[in-house]
Order: sequence, then C-alpha cells, then structure tokens
Amino acid sequence: DDFYTYVKLMAPVVLPEAFVDGVHIKLICEELQKVEESVWNKVMQPKRLQIFLPPGSMKSKIASNLFPSWCLGRHPNWCFLAIGSDFEFAVDNFGRPTKDLLDSDQYQAIFPGTTLKKDVQSAGRWDTTKKGRFVARGAGQNIAGRRAHIAIVDDALTEQTTDADKRKINTWYRKGLRTRLLPRGAE
Repeated sequence: DDFYTYVKLMAPVVLPEAFVDGVHIKLICEELQKVEESVWNKVMQPKRLQIFLPPGSMKSKIASNLFPSWCLGRHPNWCFLAIGSDFEFAVDNFGRPTKDLLDSDQYQAIFPGTTLKKDVQSAGRWDTTKKGRFVARGAGQNIAGRRAHIAIVDDALTEQTTDADKRKINTWYRKGLRTRLLPRGAE
C-alpha cells in the first residue's frame, strides 16, 4: 500500500547499479502516491504533479516505470499514457522496462493478481488480463482513441527541440493529451 516501500523493494529490479536512497526519493514517492489517491478517491480533485530534478536523480525510474507498475498492481484495470520525446525513446525507457517489471518474479510475488495478457508482444502497447493498458508514444504523436487514468510526460523535449516544435507539442498537449484523460484522470 505504500509506494515508497515498493520503490525500495523494486528499485534493484530496474536499476543497473545499486539503489541509493535519499530524501528526494521519499518526497517523490509521497507526491506520486497522492496522485494515485486522487484518481480513485472520488472526494479529491485529481492531482497534477511536475517533478524537476537533475539527470541521474532517479525521477524517470520512479515516475515512469515504478509508479505505473505499482498503480497497475493496485488497480490492474487502469490505463496509462506514457509520453517521451519520440516513440522509440518512450518504448525503450517507459514501455519495455515497465512491461519487463510486471513480468518479473519479484513483481509477481507482490502483485500476483496483475498479469500481462498472453498475446502481448509490443513494448509500446500492452494490456493486463484485467483490461488495464499501457501505451507509450512520442510527444505530438497520434493518441486518438486512447484514454488514461494517468498520463505521464517524461523528457518530451530534448536539446534538439526547436521553438516551432515546442509550440506544436504545447498545442498537442492541451488539445490532445489532456483531452484523453478519463474523468478522474491525473497527470
């Protein structure tokens, strides 16, 4: 039930090196847990969260891999949109690692009721056996027909993103991604 505890247990599964805890890790976990609570708690307003930390602070592993996997363990019918700078980046950094996490023995020991559908082949879009879904896309890409309980945008802009592209992505975010959230959806 506690996301911070889950992160400490599962970080070794997703990290290439040893997990180093820190005050910022606990703070990120507490805030993300509030996001999860805001989606299922009908009294609370759905929460929006922005995390700004330097590279290497574990924000992507926590927010884009561990958080959706924890939420799907607790709510295997939830849907996620994970947005990165482009499709390949989103699949390599969000889709595949999160899918592999759900398939791990460690994850299954914690959340045995959340399993991937047997016909899952793509790392860019996969489903749970309880109608949950995870879709990885690049910023500005087509997400028509996709809905989400939670949308995660991580590294949507790069050093090479032009000012014109930034304007297009901002418009796509407002008119596309935000409209794809379910009524109690959060981002």
